[in-house]
Amino acid sequence: MTRLFRRTAPLAALLALPALLAAQEAKWVASLSAGYANALEANLDAPGAGPTTTLFVGRRLGDFVVLGVEGGWHQPERGTIDLATPCPTGTPPDAGCTYRNRSTGSEWQATLAARFGPLRPTIRPYGMVGAGYYRLRSTSERSIFLGGNPGNVIPGTNVRDVDTDDAAGAHAGLGVDWAPKGGRWTLGVGGRVHGIVGDEFGEGIVKGWFTLALSAGLAF
Repeated sequence: MTRLFRRTAPLAALLALPALLAAQEAKWVASLSAGYANALEANLDAPGAGPTTTLFVGRRLGDFVVLGVEGGWHQPERGTIDLATPCPTGTPPDAGCTYRNRSTGSEWQATLAARFGPLRPTIRPYGMVGAGYYRLRSTSERSIFLGGNPGNVIPGTNVRDVDTDDAAGAHAGLGVDWAPKGGRWTLGVGGRVHGIVGDEFGEGIVKGWFTLALSAGLAF
């Protein structure tokens, strides 16, 4: 009997965990999101959209407000530009050369954040605002290659620059979550606008981007 109890006790505890969680009032909310980001003002060197991901953890203040912190990474600028260019000295004159510039612009985010919206219904619309620190990173890879083949880079023409800087920023957005049967797990979609003010690489800047992302959340 003792041996049977030892074998079945962990399984019984695991099966009872959902009921135990449901009986307790959730005090914390966590949400992980992933989607895409795009600059509000087009960058001619990096016009394309890139990925975004955030993690929010906050404490409930009643049934409508959650205060917490959010970390994230965004890449609203990326692109590759190919241009025909004269070949460097020492290469065949009729080989045909291409100049390539591959650029990205990304930001790390660490902010305080507040979420406003009902936390009990099955459908939960919400608004979110926050402000804090952003770390900017800009990369540029330039090269010249022969005959339209990016793998045939001319030696000495491959240059990579990386710049980083700090900025203060804020974000605001709207979204909606779906909680099956009003439970603790949620799936949702949301949009956000981020704006930063800083001294990027010695030049004063005001720039922004928007994100659209899917999310999964848990109240615990």
